[in-house]
Amino acid sequence: DNWEKDSAFARQFFCGTNPVMIEVAKDPEKQLSKNLVNYFGKGKLQELADKNQLLFVSYDDLADLKVNPHQMFPLPQNNASGPDDGPAPQVHPKYFYAPIVLFTYDYDNDELDVLGIQLERTDDARVYTKNTCGENEWLVVKCQVTAADSNMHEWVSHLGNTHLTMEVISMRRFSVLWSRFCHSTHPCILTYLFSNLAKK
Repeated sequence: DNWEKDSAFARQFFCGTNPVMIEVAKDPEKQLSKNLVNYFGKGKLQELADKNQLLFVSYDDLADLKVNPHQMFPLPQNNASGPDDGPAPQVHPKYFYAPIVLFTYDYDNDELDVLGIQLERTDDARVYTKNTCGENEWLVVKCQVTAADSNMHEWVSHLGNTHLTMEVISMRRFSVLWSRFCHSTHPCILTYLFSNLAKK
């Protein structure tokens, strides 16, 4: 019942599947976009930063991605979804947002709250807040952030850092540390790499 609340959304950045993105802001002018600094005010943000109450997540890597030329619907559906049951016009490409999310931390209630969200990386990008958005618009903005977080988790944390990096180490530990030398570090490494590879 609480999934739509900002506190539940914010909690996922500590307790969710990808808790490696959130950072503490120390110098808002250098770490945040000009849009966010101008919107909330340099003084207010620096005051929060000085109290260690300002945190942020910035999906910088997604800003370099191009617009996906593929349509929103799979090809079989796309072929029959246009006028007169013909192909749909190729005017609905997928977009990658590269959001920046600002959080404030409430020490008294031990709770993280969303201060604002910037979805785009343009000079005139809009800053969304719960006070300036309708209920549905705010929910959609948070969904876009969740999609960006999922992309980073699946491509970087999961595929890159787990499968493409650690699986190589996990495989080599058998051929180098165990079968060849019975190395004394093998039990320690085994603990950290337990269940890293799928078992049949």
